[in-house]
Amino acid sequence: MNGVKPDNNKSGTPSLKMGVAIVLLNLAGIELLAQVLAYALIPAQRRVQYIALEDPVVGWKFRGCRHQSVLGYGDFSLCFDDLGLRTGGPRAAPVPRLFLGTSITLGQQVPADSTFASRLNGVNAGFDGYTVYQLRDRYRADLFALEPRHLVLVVGADDLVTVAEGRSRYENTLLTNPMIERRSPIKRLAKREGVFRLLTWRSSQALDDPQQADRYFLNLVTRPADPQALDDWQKAVLAIRADRSGDSFILVLSPPRSQVRAAQQGTAAFPRNEQIRAFCETQGIPWIDLMPALVSHDIRTTYVDSLHYSDFGHALVSAEISARMSQ
Repeated sequence: MNGVKPDNNKSGTPSLKMGVAIVLLNLAGIELLAQVLAYALIPAQRRVQYIALEDPVVGWKFRGCRHQSVLGYGDFSLCFDDLGLRTGGPRAAPVPRLFLGTSITLGQQVPADSTFASRLNGVNAGFDGYTVYQLRDRYRADLFALEPRHLVLVVGADDLVTVAEGRSRYENTLLTNPMIERRSPIKRLAKREGVFRLLTWRSSQALDDPQQADRYFLNLVTRPADPQALDDWQKAVLAIRADRSGDSFILVLSPPRSQVRAAQQGTAAFPRNEQIRAFCETQGIPWIDLMPALVSHDIRTTYVDSLHYSDFGHALVSAEISARMSQ
């Protein structure tokens, strides 16, 4: 009643700063607990060390070495040179053959000298997780300087996606793939084995289920690519080819395991293969469909998973490409 205002700062109500500090401390505690739980629950192959670094042009570039026993592939190392290529020894331009592709070309499931690129005396420019748009940008950025006498682009029918879908795949891989080191410390922390990893690792295991992965890829290749995806993909391939002519640019179509199985059983048509064939014939691009060679062999001996070849599969693919190129 004497007109003196109460001192709110001395009351029992915490200040705004104190409230924020408490929230941040709680979040830090939750993250720390999540780190411990994730490390205990997530298998070792989901916690492998970084082997790629985020790149502003192509998304990520590979570097260093990793022993593949951590993934159960065998007693050998996956190593990359100064360009991020899985190849050994000195490299002087022009190289005889450059095999440009995705994880199928990389072949991390087998030793370096067992991949079809190595068997064919070529440079292995296989990049795990790349889309055709990243392959285009990577070739323009630093692989064009290798001046390959033959540029062999290895693709799958499942690679026919729009530019927007390709960008979505790119961003999702950057976000979820544990082998890629982010340049931003905050983003790098967010990717580590904490709350984010606990929330996503189960869903990211979906394609590790052989049956589910096979169904996914078979569903893709047994329906035509939509016109926009086909148009975007064709433009990217033509940009990679640039001014090459004759047989100096060759496209190789690699089928997923489920497509080979379906062909062996005669149970499905493959319109995307026909779309790629028509494109190559229209553009005068020599192309090799690996399906006929693979259909005559047991998929249990040619594949190690839904997409990637075994040692025998790489040998079979290299023999088919060699025979076709010699023609």
